[in-house]
Amino acid sequence: MDQKATYRTSVRRATVQVGGSPSNMYRPEYQVEQFGLQASPRDTSKIWELMDSYQGSDKLALQQSIVHHVEYTLARTRFDFSKFHSYQALSHSVRDRLIEAFNDTNLHFHQMDAKRIYYLSLEFLIGRCLQNALVNLDLEDDYREALLELGYKLEELYDEEVDPALGNGGLGRLAACFLDSLATLNYPSFGYGIRYTYGIFKQLIKDGYQVESPDFWLNQGNPWEIERLDVQYQIRFYGFVKKVWDHGVERSVWEGGETIMARAYDTPIPGYNTQNTIALRLWKSHPASEFDFSSFNTGDYFKALEQRQKAEYITSVLYPNDSTDAGKELRLKQQYLLVSASMQDIVRRFKRRKVLDWNAFPSKVALIYKIKMDQKATYRTSVRRATVQVGGSPSNMYRPEYQVEQFGLQASPRDTSKIWELMDSYQGSDKLALQQSIVHHVEYTLARTRFDFSKFHSYQALSHSVRDRLIEAFNDTNLHFHQMDAKRIYYLSLEFLIGRCLQNALVNLDLEDDYREALLELGYKLEELYDEEVDPALGNGGLGRLAACFLDSLATLNYPSFGYGIRYTYGIFKQLIKDGYQVESPDFWLNQGNPWEIERLDVQYQIRFYGFVKKVWDHGVERSVWEGGETIMARAYDTPIPGYNTQNTIALRLWKSHPASEFDFSSFNTGDYFKALEQRQKAEYITSVLYPNDSTDAGKELRLKQQYLLVSASMQDIVRRFKRRKVLDWNAFPSKVAVQLNDTHPALAIVELLRILIDIEQLDNMSAWQIVTKSFNYTNHTVLPEALEKWGVPLIEKLLPRHLEIIYLINFLFLEKVQQKYPNNWGKLSALSIVEEEGTKKVRMANLSIVGSKFVNGVAKIHTELLKTTIFKEFFEMHPNKFQNKTNGVTPRRWVRCANPALAALYDRVLGSDKWVQDMELLKQLEPNVSDPQFVRDFQMIKMENKERFVHWIRKTCQVDLNIDSLFDIQVKRIHEYKRQLMNILYVIYRYLVIKESSPEERKRIVPRSVCFGGKAAPGYVNAKRVIKLINSVADVINNDHQIGDLLKVVFMPNYNVSNAQIIIPAAELSQHISTAGTEASGTSNMKFIMNGCLILGTLDGANVEIDEAVGRENIFIFGTQVEDVDNMKEKMRNTDPHEYFPQELLKVFQEIDNGRFGHNQELKWIIDSIRHKNDNYLVGQDFKDYIKAQQQVDDLYRQPNEWAKKSIYNAIRSFKFSSDRTIQEYAEEIWQLKPIKVPEPAAQMHERVKGITLSKSQQEMAEKIKN
Repeated sequence: MDQKATYRTSVRRATVQVGGSPSNMYRPEYQVEQFGLQASPRDTSKIWELMDSYQGSDKLALQQSIVHHVEYTLARTRFDFSKFHSYQALSHSVRDRLIEAFNDTNLHFHQMDAKRIYYLSLEFLIGRCLQNALVNLDLEDDYREALLELGYKLEELYDEEVDPALGNGGLGRLAACFLDSLATLNYPSFGYGIRYTYGIFKQLIKDGYQVESPDFWLNQGNPWEIERLDVQYQIRFYGFVKKVWDHGVERSVWEGGETIMARAYDTPIPGYNTQNTIALRLWKSHPASEFDFSSFNTGDYFKALEQRQKAEYITSVLYPNDSTDAGKELRLKQQYLLVSASMQDIVRRFKRRKVLDWNAFPSKVALIYKIKMDQKATYRTSVRRATVQVGGSPSNMYRPEYQVEQFGLQASPRDTSKIWELMDSYQGSDKLALQQSIVHHVEYTLARTRFDFSKFHSYQALSHSVRDRLIEAFNDTNLHFHQMDAKRIYYLSLEFLIGRCLQNALVNLDLEDDYREALLELGYKLEELYDEEVDPALGNGGLGRLAACFLDSLATLNYPSFGYGIRYTYGIFKQLIKDGYQVESPDFWLNQGNPWEIERLDVQYQIRFYGFVKKVWDHGVERSVWEGGETIMARAYDTPIPGYNTQNTIALRLWKSHPASEFDFSSFNTGDYFKALEQRQKAEYITSVLYPNDSTDAGKELRLKQQYLLVSASMQDIVRRFKRRKVLDWNAFPSKVAVQLNDTHPALAIVELLRILIDIEQLDNMSAWQIVTKSFNYTNHTVLPEALEKWGVPLIEKLLPRHLEIIYLINFLFLEKVQQKYPNNWGKLSALSIVEEEGTKKVRMANLSIVGSKFVNGVAKIHTELLKTTIFKEFFEMHPNKFQNKTNGVTPRRWVRCANPALAALYDRVLGSDKWVQDMELLKQLEPNVSDPQFVRDFQMIKMENKERFVHWIRKTCQVDLNIDSLFDIQVKRIHEYKRQLMNILYVIYRYLVIKESSPEERKRIVPRSVCFGGKAAPGYVNAKRVIKLINSVADVINNDHQIGDLLKVVFMPNYNVSNAQIIIPAAELSQHISTAGTEASGTSNMKFIMNGCLILGTLDGANVEIDEAVGRENIFIFGTQVEDVDNMKEKMRNTDPHEYFPQELLKVFQEIDNGRFGHNQELKWIIDSIRHKNDNYLVGQDFKDYIKAQQQVDDLYRQPNEWAKKSIYNAIRSFKFSSDRTIQEYAEEIWQLKPIKVPEPAAQMHERVKGITLSKSQQEMAEKIKN
């Protein structure tokens, strides 16, 4: 096959011939000034240039469009999409063409200042959309022919569509017919109705009787509708009317009551043989405030979601039973929602006219005009991803090719070669291709014109454009891993604090500069769009951030891998500060959608709770059957995670709970609307919030439900993937599957896999147990015995009865081995048992994790040694080879390359390449540059620029002005007593008192300092929340003391998250990591700070010990009691008079707090009481004197700017050990026995592509022929 360079042309609808070639159809052009739309501050001519012609309607263009949606909308390969997926892709392809006409129709009506008819109806029985759209577009035959070559019959796909449940009878069908005629006759018009979640009902006939069932018509999504996230109106019910006087006129104000939001969903309605396409706008009720955090934290989960439920049932069902007062009220609410939202929308549209004249309203609201649009023709070409030059023209980069038979996927009954032909190359990455891709999503994904999309819409379009490129690589990566029959690591974690995705994706794809240039011509700055993204609320602290860094490294190092977590609707919480107190608010991070995730409507698993275990005999074997109880569904949402400088792209799969049966129709019809939606509510609150307050029994149960949902869905998914292999051999499971438990939260995965193997796959107990113990590994993250997770046996028995039986089985098998090794040693048996027998029986999840795992690791050297000698001493003595250390790391991609691009550019320039990003040990080559004054000045300039950015951010978010020449002293981490934020703020008070007592001359020698705190306290952690209050109380006094001025400032930065950290960390000069020795497992923020050239003030705890070794004791400030002395110091504290135990400096601070200097608040005294009555369990008093001494050393060094800078540089360039790449490589080689598998690079020529692929003999002959 010869490869020739050519251009692809695309046309739209009716194709005309220009010189014998297919030609694009030009669209009508409008000027923003012509019809009163608000002028954009940017030039939109480039955007218009990229959307000035229609999509093609020739066979190739239609096929390309369908296959485009197979890959980029559905994220499917040619091997794993069904007939239903083909219907979805076809529908999206047709919808693209409707959206073009819909946008042009609305612009044209607006330009003509047309009078419109607004048709309001409670019913629109529109029927299936696909065939009607194809007929009206005159594309039915074209699509039929195009589909045949792809292996599908159009008529079969028609049957995949579900009828929209938006009406009942003649009224609704009449309304639908009218919309069709209005579009066909070119009348400016708009339909308004309600988007019923469950329709009127689905009619079943049982024993001859009608039985009503919910019509789940939206269960698999609706490819025809356009969700308008930014078109929603407030609807008020109840309340009262207040009379007010306004300029001598009495006016009425409606206040109080309840408010909800009505959100718009548009369905384009095409006319027959015309460009005109109008809209049916349907309203869905949403809560104005959908989550009551205080109720959730007290365990009242129904109350927490009450507002959401009250709102959503309004548009649940058409014609609720009005035989009750509640039913009558609901009907009236529906009707008012429809008319209120519609009239607000109509008025808003009318007010966009150039001249607002209310007398003209009747002349613009009803039917009057017939309007058609002209058409013109031209050519347009398009390209895809990494572009190379072939004969001077842009050329596609070819993808690796796979054959279905090669790796055990079920062969398709159709020939997929045509589909492959249409998806065998990547999207372009030249400027034009990127611009086309962005503008494509502006129009076809967001259904926007160049006149009505905002900066946020631009962010969304850009994100979808980048996601397209991620999906290509993600699909190829999964196919390649499958073809290679690769062993995979599955990383299970309750948290994944991934941060914003856009910049990280662009950096890893090496497309940041390309998109920046492409966007400038479209009128946008890339950096401004970064700020439009909301942080995913999927974690809280180091545990989740570590998991995110690990995924980045797994992808970058080409390890076959998958992350599993939970898709929390509201995160942990959004932290607000009111009157100095932390206030928890839901984090509505999904309110505006998430362009990065791929909802897998067909990947969901049943999860069972409660019920009972039945014993049955099967061929002479007793088996257990878990039945009854409640079932919910866990649905998958995938986020692609790209590697750096590699094609490999893996997935973070998050699970969201859905009801198995979400609507009780009988309860709804009797007016019990809360009961009707009870199952839905019970299911959805499971994945609502990370770490619900477990101080109540309900909170404990919810936490356990969360953990079981994660592990059950994940293990079912892993088993399903394993069973797709050509030959099913369960003994091979450990050679293909490694599961890493990130702390004990996913420990039940051990029990769940055993249940699946024994109860479902029917393996015998011992064979199944051997498979399990070879497949799991456990990472411990704490040395605090009180932090080790335990679950009460009665709770497990109630919620997971079969799992309790299996836990007893595991414990029996394990304790038999203990008894063999330590005969009659009841102390050993008690310590090692999975079940704690004292008091209420509890299951020790750490013991379960150790017993069920092949390897156990700590996350820093000191942490691992403490595990061996303290909390897991007995396990280590029994299985010493099971324990390993894997010191944590962080990804330099996000924490240097993204967070500190100027520092990264300095490294690139001096080292001559960016290879250090993947091999940070190369930074050692910069050691001689520390003596170069210019290099030091460059470093200082970068730090100052980062400080300036931080100052602006603090001024904007905290309304505090910092002295940019002050020492920026940062402590950001979860608020906890062992992390000793209390000691820091007590020192700040001491420093403040010293400054107050200093003479003017002495003040001149004082180093100015800005002390910044950040971090969240758990909602139920009273003492931690009091520390936040103390910090803010001290800040109020110090920041308003004009005698102090800029010598000292204190700031508490609310809602600390990843994107904030990317501003804070590069600006930091001193970072405090001051936990009591032996309490912090590792810490990872300390690693991020040193990577960015920041000095550490810390104790010899966690990873500080190894940082001290790596950077040198002369480049770090170490103080405090060492771990081997902690117990003795605690004993001394308990046996010493507080006035002798605490240093005088600290006693003076206590006195100032007691005297009310920082507010007469009893809680501030309670904070001090938590340590000053022989209860200083974290040795604040013991270490305080040494802490003051270390702080003085900090001041002394900061007075020498060049010396400070040099030590900061040493920290940065000696931080290579703390790259997560090193950590992951150690896990892969020493725990997982995992080898990297790199996806083949794109090829410029087709014959080059096939080299790395296993070919049949005929294919080899063809490849050789091509080559020659």
